[in-house]
Amino acid sequence: LQLQQLRNLEVLASPGEHVGGSGEIGAQAPTSVDGGGGGGVPGDADDAATLAGLHVGQAEQLWALRLLLTSAPPGLQRVKVSSGFAPTAEVAIWLEAGQVQSIEADSGYVQTLNYLAAALLPRLAASGQRRVPSIKLGSLLGNATTLVSYLQPQRPLARLLRLCDSVELEEVDAFAGIRLVKDREVIGFTANERVRITSALHTVVLAFGCWPKHVRIRVVGASCRPAWWQRHRTSAAGKAVAVQCQLWRRPQPQPPPPAQQAHVQL
Repeated sequence: LQLQQLRNLEVLASPGEHVGGSGEIGAQAPTSVDGGGGGGVPGDADDAATLAGLHVGQAEQLWALRLLLTSAPPGLQRVKVSSGFAPTAEVAIWLEAGQVQSIEADSGYVQTLNYLAAALLPRLAASGQRRVPSIKLGSLLGNATTLVSYLQPQRPLARLLRLCDSVELEEVDAFAGIRLVKDREVIGFTANERVRITSALHTVVLAFGCWPKHVRIRVVGASCRPAWWQRHRTSAAGKAVAVQCQLWRRPQPQPPPPAQQAHVQL
């Protein structure tokens, strides 16, 4: 049943659980994206990697999203997909005459954006659409490992980016792991972690084909106070991907100046 007059659609992808299981990742690894409903929905070449680590419920929802997108009413103008499972992301897909015109997201974790790209690519293939005019992403989140892994050329997100004529990335928000700590204060990264971060930023630039306007690298450790790396604008004319960042420490409360401590004597 299609709602021919439908113009806007908002979809919440809920966490889902394994059938008959605890819902933990890996308890029942899905082997196909069919939602238990058989064929009729096109798949994707990278489905094996996309399915790895997913709940069965998430695999079924991937099938459902593909079915929704490939059978959308011709008058549909906007689809907003929000992932109800962590890590979260919200993506708005704008359409005109059945063709995807733009993709927008304020922020999203790289693995979830990859999941949503895996849902959209079969729609583009089924409709014969070879190019997407634009994609805009506010903040791309992830650690060095996930950024490198999910932005490899064969992954859905990287392939979707290559189909876009215009790609805009406002910020990379990366989480660093191994850090140097002194007196419970983060003072920097180890040499290996700096290499990992640089490699991740290099992968982002290659996948998006553009420099992010800002890069933020942050560390939150369970045994030390949070420390944030200040955002710095990157230059499109820059020769290196490595971003020079300065450590910003949370300001400590200061006692009021003497003038504010004076007592009035009558």
